[in-house]
Amino acid sequence: MALLQLLLTLLSRTTGRVFNTAFAWATITLFGRVPPRRQIYLSMMSFAALAWLIAAMGIAFPSLATFLVAFVTIPAWVHPGWIRLAMAVITLVSPLAVGALCLLAFDPLQRPRTLAGRTRTVLKGYPVTIGLAVTLVWLLFFAPVMQARAMAWRWTTTHVPVLVEAHSYSEVLRQLRRSLAESGWRTQEVQASWMIRVPIRIFSALAGDAGSALVAERLATLRSTGIEVTLHPSDLILAGPATEVARARAALAESMAFSALYMTWTTEGRLLEDWLRRGGRRLEGPGGRRHARSILRAIERGIRTAHVPFEEWEVLFRKLLLLERRLSRSGEAARGAAPLPSASGASR
Repeated sequence: MALLQLLLTLLSRTTGRVFNTAFAWATITLFGRVPPRRQIYLSMMSFAALAWLIAAMGIAFPSLATFLVAFVTIPAWVHPGWIRLAMAVITLVSPLAVGALCLLAFDPLQRPRTLAGRTRTVLKGYPVTIGLAVTLVWLLFFAPVMQARAMAWRWTTTHVPVLVEAHSYSEVLRQLRRSLAESGWRTQEVQASWMIRVPIRIFSALAGDAGSALVAERLATLRSTGIEVTLHPSDLILAGPATEVARARAALAESMAFSALYMTWTTEGRLLEDWLRRGGRRLEGPGGRRHARSILRAIERGIRTAHVPFEEWEVLFRKLLLLERRLSRSGEAARGAAPLPSASGASR
């Protein structure tokens, strides 16, 4: 009896580790590797959706639900009706929790302002939960297959945290392809693997507008012989040999600096990115160089006083230096103009 208990304990722990690994792969495959704060909400949504699925099955098969949750059968003194009642409560409540978490996962600027709008978003938790549960079950089987392919090819996978608005997805994809071509990679735009395309379509169909900010309905990959680039709304995935991935990431960090692709994820960081983008257009316009000093200093002060994580500050400061270098070179090429004021005085 003691040996059987030991074997069951080992089985439970091993199964738990395998499930956690597969679950992490599934969520990353669906959403990408999103910023830490959003990742918490998405993980909780995913767990709640799986809990809903188990509870829904538990209404009809109480013993199956208890076994899936705790690897135990219902004791003889517990009436199955009580298990069914508990499963019914979970089935009704967990989608509301998913809807509330979905609301929190949105960017603050995208959240509904009115009580009625927020209530509708929470109630959308029911179709979102169904879509998310079906999608995760699918990916629990197929995400490890996709991971095994990368391991077999000995590829390195790098996740770059970004944000892409739904209406800008196609534009950003074209800019990425053009930037890669300028750096020597001639890519072809292809649809993502059917193993990820099918669940995304299911999730998008059920989640509706609530899912558009979380997944790309038409997830695309830029593929060449040396590298693959997949663009999620909150993640840019570079896959390939380690040297190619490192070179591509460096090239994109420079060439995509002033594109529609946000490289920061906080609201303040994105506002500063917009400021940098507009400042660049203004300085490159007619008479823009006359205001170069005041514009660059204003942007520099904004970055200095921004309340953003250090990683985002590095991104913003790098963009400021790139803008300064670009303008200095264009001015010198035009007519030996004096270098623009340096932003190197900014400190953190």
